[in-house]
Amino acid sequence: MNVHPMTEDDNRPKVATKPIENLAEAILIGLEDGYRGIQIFGRSGDGKSYASAYLSTHLQWLTQPAPTCWVSIPRRTNASDNVFYKVIQGGLKLSYYPGAAAIDRLAQINDRISNDCKRAGTRRFILFIDEAQRLSADDYDFLANIDDAVGIDGFRLFCVLVNQSDDTKAFGEKGRAPVTKMPPHVVRRFFMAEHTFRGLEGLREIAHALSRYDSAEHDGVTFSAHFAPRSVGRRNFG
Repeated sequence: MNVHPMTEDDNRPKVATKPIENLAEAILIGLEDGYRGIQIFGRSGDGKSYASAYLSTHLQWLTQPAPTCWVSIPRRTNASDNVFYKVIQGGLKLSYYPGAAAIDRLAQINDRISNDCKRAGTRRFILFIDEAQRLSADDYDFLANIDDAVGIDGFRLFCVLVNQSDDTKAFGEKGRAPVTKMPPHVVRRFFMAEHTFRGLEGLREIAHALSRYDSAEHDGVTFSAHFAPRSVGRRNFG
């Protein structure tokens, strides 16, 4: 008997829950309002990484086409521009020389974003940055450099910055500088909009999430019917 996909993390189909739909709506509002970024805050385990990765690859929620990229910020001891750009290059799947200068990394990032926008016939590129609580004040300056370079080419960068709000190391006394101490140009670009991401809350949201599996089938049986045959039977036949 075949192993059911729902029992395997790698094969489990990805679905949009209500919290993911709310996140997509918050991003769209930020885009419509002309912001260059939005700060997302959620606790560990609430599914914010899954949500941002889902939205970066399932683009039906976008009202206008836009290329996207998802990158996760690792724990680092070095906050140099070279290290930051190397992380972004990795997210963009770019090949690079290990000893490349920061300015060359920045140029390569800009070229990729600009070319992706040209191919998509759009001016907007959406960059999802997971674990954004690990970004330093200097990192935000480096991110602004990317924004500037992309802007010179006539395109717009929009950053979805996903933060773990209960990461005490990042937000504690020795963590990232508070927004009030960030450079004004950084605040204006990346801190003008925010959204609180929460996990599934209440039976209605849980039922909404489970309903996403109603049309998925394995061996000719829907996922819902496989795991809850009696409930599905009652629903179908009264």
